[in-house]
Amino acid sequence: MGSIREQLKYAPLVIGFIAVGIGFNFAPSATMGVIAGVFFVLAFLCMIEDRLLERSGRRAQGTVVDHRVEEDCFFPVIEFHDSGGATRREATRMGRGVKKPPVGSRVVVVYDPTGKVGCEIDRFWRRRGFAVALSLFGVVFTVGAMLRR
Repeated sequence: MGSIREQLKYAPLVIGFIAVGIGFNFAPSATMGVIAGVFFVLAFLCMIEDRLLERSGRRAQGTVVDHRVEEDCFFPVIEFHDSGGATRREATRMGRGVKKPPVGSRVVVVYDPTGKVGCEIDRFWRRRGFAVALSLFGVVFTVGAMLRR
């Protein structure tokens, strides 16, 4: 559990969900269209962030040394040597409900040399899976909006 300040940063999201719930009662088609748009925008932003990491990032061989736990989600902690030879230990940005990959696994990571963005395991579904899932939700809500008209 985080501090009140950390929890309050999610207040706009909660208010948005409440507004969507109210919208479903009064204008289901329009609301579903807006939800679809939000999913597509979020997917687009995830793809941009991943593309930036891919373009400016470096690849390195690393070893999973631990898993950081946040709200029942496991974020692999990876130790690797950056291009300058320094040993870095960073948690990935994407987590899962299971400890994958297991501790001791060798993985290839894409990391930000400046240290601002962090690192991610260089696998398609690890890096782009979230954007694909958001896009699929967008498609589902788009179809739902078209069928509700």
